[in-house]
Amino acid sequence: EKVSKQKPYKAYTLKTLKVRRKATDNSKNLETIDFCKKVTVAERENGWAKIRTSSGTIGYVLEENLSRNKPYINKKDLWQLQQHYL
Repeated sequence: EKVSKQKPYKAYTLKTLKVRRKATDNSKNLETIDFCKKVTVAERENGWAKIRTSSGTIGYVLEENLSRNKPYINKKDLWQLQQHYL
């Protein structure tokens, strides 16, 4: 089990994610967070990131679904997202 502890850093979600209680796909879902939301990454473990959401929930998401850079979205995609969620 490889755990990487470092100074916490901000990251953005690359898609809608379920925040899990443990670092497994079948662990209880604590919260669902939307695309392009900022989270704080506390540590990384075997491909999972332990995060804190803006609402204060602490849990795990797959590290591959996070980026240190805010995702770019063009106007056409933004319009389609707005139509889907409104």
